[in-house]
Amino acid sequence: MEKGIFKYLYNFIHNNILTSSQSGFRPYDSTIRQLFSITSDFYKAIDQGKEIVGVVFFYTSKAFYKVWHRE
Repeated sequence: MEKGIFKYLYNFIHNNILTSSQSGFRPYDSTIRQLFSITSDFYKAIDQGKEIVGVVFFYTSKAFYKVWHRE
């Protein structure tokens, strides 16, 4: 039963929620594809003559525990 529920739920999430650029929850996908994608975006922007090319990274591992919470 778990496999059936997982298959249904995964297909729903995969088709309706996850974007093609999100690879964290996809089997046989990795962050290397993300690095290639962002590098390609940088090169395209530079080739188009954009003066500023930037990126913001967020590291959210265990972020919940680093924020002050009222008890």
